[in-house]
Amino acid sequence: MDLEDWETARHILKEIKSSNPLFNFSWWNGDITSWLCYVTGDMKCVRSTQQQLIAQSGSETERLINQLRLARFEEDWDTALTMALSLIEYGREQHDVYYEASVSWWAALAADRLGQLKLRDELIDVVMDYYTTGQAPSTGSPYRFFWMSYMHALQGDKTGAVENLQAAIDRGYRDLPAILHLGFFDAILEEPEVVAVLKQLRASNQLELERLHAVVEELGPVW
Repeated sequence: MDLEDWETARHILKEIKSSNPLFNFSWWNGDITSWLCYVTGDMKCVRSTQQQLIAQSGSETERLINQLRLARFEEDWDTALTMALSLIEYGREQHDVYYEASVSWWAALAADRLGQLKLRDELIDVVMDYYTTGQAPSTGSPYRFFWMSYMHALQGDKTGAVENLQAAIDRGYRDLPAILHLGFFDAILEEPEVVAVLKQLRASNQLELERLHAVVEELGPVW
């Protein structure tokens, strides 16, 4: 999916569902299915998958997370912000800084879309503090850099966004669909510096996809 090989991704998900029915609508598989449907423009599939995940949520927190994802996919920013702020409060009550930071990403995006820029910037500060003050583990991870790039991009800071995105790519980040579809980069996607980095990433991904298919052809499908 990171390499935009939708046909193979669909085939693997189909094999997972047929070979392990108990795994069919777990959080992981359901989330991946929703994302694949979303980036390929199948909103009917997104809604049915998320609604099934909501219906089978094992806790109130899990239900809120699934509702937040559906609201984000549907660009229902009022609902997304309400759900996210509730989850942030839960994270604070649990003294879980990772949880608070991870939900603050989505709350910041919703606040941005609603024009609540002061709140957006406060939420971005939560995320940036998590990644720059030593709270986050694995400070060399590409995830640290790509989430910081998303926060810079959301504020229209193309220099900070490009620098951190390049650092993430240098450390193995390959998820081009996330950049194009999550929404954080929307305001600067057409900037020449961003276009250049995405062109580089797409070229690298094409090479990796060719290597991946060569390995699968040699070893046989892992499924």
